[in-house]
Amino acid sequence: MEEEEEVVMSVEEERAMNIQQQQRLGPGLVIRNMPQHVEDHELEQEVVKLFNAMDVRFDYRHIEQVFRAGDHGKVIVKLFDPIMVRRVLSKGTSLRDLDLYGGVRIYINQSLCREYRNIHHFLRMAKKEGRIHRHRVWVGTNQVQVKEDDDFVDITHRNDLNELGIVYERDFNNWEFLKDTRGAVRS
Repeated sequence: MEEEEEVVMSVEEERAMNIQQQQRLGPGLVIRNMPQHVEDHELEQEVVKLFNAMDVRFDYRHIEQVFRAGDHGKVIVKLFDPIMVRRVLSKGTSLRDLDLYGGVRIYINQSLCREYRNIHHFLRMAKKEGRIHRHRVWVGTNQVQVKEDDDFVDITHRNDLNELGIVYERDFNNWEFLKDTRGAVRS
């Protein structure tokens, strides 16, 4: 019986794969806590209603696809135009004051591939611990500003976090755990 050899990719090969996976997702958003009473056939209409309530000029023609992911109120919205993703996210602070669903808080984030969600998790932890000044997701890519005067730097592989001294190799022990349990990111 032959043993299968594990294929080991270089950091640059993994980076290219991460970028490709994110590009395949296309422009999209993840809405969390959409009430279950909103039927699947009503999702598109409800998304348009939600975005307009956030003061985003939005109609159904911007939507490529809307569907539920799992049973915990998670809705994926695929859009035709990446600019619309930025418009919706720029109005995200208005979600705190919206009460469309009887006290249920709605969260909206950019749709990220699994590896980018994990990177985002580590950036959030680093910010909370004071190891970085800021982080953001810009056009589907995690970016970090290590010090206040620094420019934002793209983070497309976990090795970038290590090289910048944000996360150390030992911190990646939970990486495999995160791959299976993390959902969409929250900023």
